[in-house]
Amino acid sequence: MLHVHPTRFSYDGHADPSAPGGIAAVYRDLVAYQARTKQVTDDVTEALQRGRHCLVLTKWVAHLEQLAGALRERGKDR
Repeated sequence: MLHVHPTRFSYDGHADPSAPGGIAAVYRDLVAYQARTKQVTDDVTEALQRGRHCLVLTKWVAHLEQLAGALRERGKDR
């Protein structure tokens, strides 16, 4: 079952997502938005504590490292 967890992220930059490179600018801001990263890691940590198996997808290496680091800090490295 899919559970959608809305976040407060809202892109307020000047990049046009339909222009070349525009969506990359939006994603860079998304990765940099620490409140969203915390929400994702809070949700994953809570689900793991309930015995759930989690899959978190990202296309960005920096985002992966950020999420993995935050989960590692919580002792969730496996």
